[in-house]
Amino acid sequence: MVAPRAVWKGFLKVGSVTCGVKIVGATSEASKIHFKILNRKDGLPVKSIYADEKTGEPFETEDQVKGFELEKDGFLQIEPDDIKALKLTSDHTFEVGEFVAISEIDTRNLEKPYYLIPADGAAVEAYGVIRDAMKNKGVTARSCIVLYKSGGEVVIEPYGKGMVMTELRNRNEGRRGECL
Repeated sequence: MVAPRAVWKGFLKVGSVTCGVKIVGATSEASKIHFKILNRKDGLPVKSIYADEKTGEPFETEDQVKGFELEKDGFLQIEPDDIKALKLTSDHTFEVGEFVAISEIDTRNLEKPYYLIPADGAAVEAYGVIRDAMKNKGVTARSCIVLYKSGGEVVIEPYGKGMVMTELRNRNEGRRGECL
């Protein structure tokens, strides 16, 4: 079995203690079933083609541009360079903002887990100190990270001999439980 590849490398900073860390996915989607769309007549896969909504004519990729609908049939065109300018960058350090009791974390906000592991042999001792301190106090760390050019909140908690970092959903994604 091949070890999972790190999706992020950087530093975890807690007060004056910093250690190199790597993030690897804690889940896999390899076992999910994926379907292709087939032509019923010949059984061959079909491909999607972008076509003009009015004329039905297909057009080339270089003629495509993203648009945000401001009003019915009124769009603001957004060029690829505009989108690149909005992407977040990271200094590859995430600093713990606060510690909270593990019981205070609303599990409905947990999105995607990752294993947080020491980056190398030199980081093992500091990593262990941070993990053990959190375990002994029964707390989880809150921080922010830029992952895949998107920023978000995370929680980090001790997990056995390691730690798990879990992305949190944005506050506006949650729904109130009307039926509860």
